[in-house]
Amino acid sequence: MIIRHENPDKESGDIDAIFALTKAAFANMPFSDGAEPHIINALRNHGDLTLSLVAEADGIIIGQITFSPVEIKGMKNWYGLGPVSVAPDWQRGQKELNIGSALIRAGLSRLKNLDANGCVLIGNPDYYSRFGFRSGGLTYGDIPQEYVQWLSFGDHTPKGEVRYAKGFEV
Repeated sequence: MIIRHENPDKESGDIDAIFALTKAAFANMPFSDGAEPHIINALRNHGDLTLSLVAEADGIIIGQITFSPVEIKGMKNWYGLGPVSVAPDWQRGQKELNIGSALIRAGLSRLKNLDANGCVLIGNPDYYSRFGFRSGGLTYGDIPQEYVQWLSFGDHTPKGEVRYAKGFEV
């Protein structure tokens, strides 16, 4: 498995492969409304796809992670993680690869290199705490605060309402 930047060139096939992968990855998730692949395309179309990495095995995209800018009052250079997708056939039974974890670690590392001050996400605290994410101080609509998580790359502690990029309005 390799992790690389998405190739945005239409002829590469990455855009279509990412859409299909994300659609399949979220198809049976009870918390999903099916918008995830459309969000990625909208972020790309609005110029808000800060970082898109893919995991590839034998020339096939088996995972993808997206980072886009977020607004938090008084904070600069913060980004949102998500969606992150792993092909259904690779979600379980291939645990030695830990595709989702590898994408998250690679993405956070690259985000730091872009002089980001931190990253936020909406997700399961039991899962994302292993990467250093914590809850508290941030809100996003009516989502319970424990699911609105953040990771600072310095001594910045975010507080307030998170606003995601326009692509999330699909």
